[in-house]
This record gives sequence, structure tokens and C-alpha cells, in this order.
Amino acid sequence: MESARDASSDHVRQKGTDKRKKEKNNNNKAGAGEAVLLGALAGGVNAPTWTVLRTVLLALVISLLLLLAVAWNSAGFAPLFHVILLITIAVTLILLLNWFITETGLVPVEQQLMELNLTDDNISGAHEAGPVKQGHTD
Repeated sequence: MESARDASSDHVRQKGTDKRKKEKNNNNKAGAGEAVLLGALAGGVNAPTWTVLRTVLLALVISLLLLLAVAWNSAGFAPLFHVILLITIAVTLILLLNWFITETGLVPVEQQLMELNLTDDNISGAHEAGPVKQGHTD
């Protein structure tokens, strides 16, 4: 009877260890939202940030096209002129962003994590080293 209990407790312990290993492996990977925030804080542009930016730019183009349709049906030339000016500015922005990304390339999220010292190795190394003592030495 006791051997069955020992076997079941070993099985439960093994499950707990496996779960902790999976959690530790997942800590190095950032989700899409975290990757976008990392893209804002670290150098370079990562793929999730570029995807979000393209989606926002697509929404901008759609809204400007709808605004153009409204301005086309308006009575005066001034609204149409302003919408065409806005479209010109938006197209210039999109072209410059695409050029910039092709010149610099995309940065992996893991590299941005390392740049901001947010990897498990950097965090555990900081805890093992202990607190940093600051002060003047004579």
C-alpha cells in the first residue's frame, strides 16, 4: 500500500517539476503585447511591432480613403485639397517607414530582451551577485 502512495507522490512531484521547467522556458519568450512594448523601449524594430504598425497604417489608409469619398461629395474644393494633402503626408510616412525597416532590418525579440537585461540569465545573475554597494572609496 505504501509503495503505491510513494509512486503516486513521485508522479505528482515529477509533474510539478515538468511544469516549472515549462514555465521557466516560457519566461524567455515574450507575448505579442510584451514584444510591442519591448519594441518601444529597446533599439530596433521587432516583427510584432512592425505587424501592429502595418495594421495601424492600413487603418489610416482606409480612413483617409473614406474621408476622400466624403470630401469628393462636398460642395467646396478646400476639404478635398486638405484630404489630398493628408493622403500625401500619409503615403510619404508609409514609404519612409518601409524604407527604414528594409535598411535596418528586423531585430529578434530575444535580442531586445538581452539589451534590456530581461532574460532569466541576467536576472538570476543579478540576484546571485547580491546588491551593488555604492559609495566612495578612499
